[in-house]
Amino acid sequence: MLVEYSLSCPQGGDGSEGSIVSQNPSLSAEIIDWVLEASEPHIPKLFKLTGAVTSMQVIAKAILEVFKSTRIKKLALL
Repeated sequence: MLVEYSLSCPQGGDGSEGSIVSQNPSLSAEIIDWVLEASEPHIPKLFKLTGAVTSMQVIAKAILEVFKSTRIKKLALL
């Protein structure tokens, strides 16, 4: 079993910043942190991000910071 969290699709709104959650590094990190804290650590999770950003490095850096602070040890950013 795997649970998919899509942060890549528009979540309503008018298309301005924030409609696609994963375009915002801090919002992406916050949501991923919430999920990791609230969920069972043995259940695999897939967080889908968007490629529609000017720099994926900024998004990845924010997510990696969350990974450093979580109790879950088997994590990867692909």
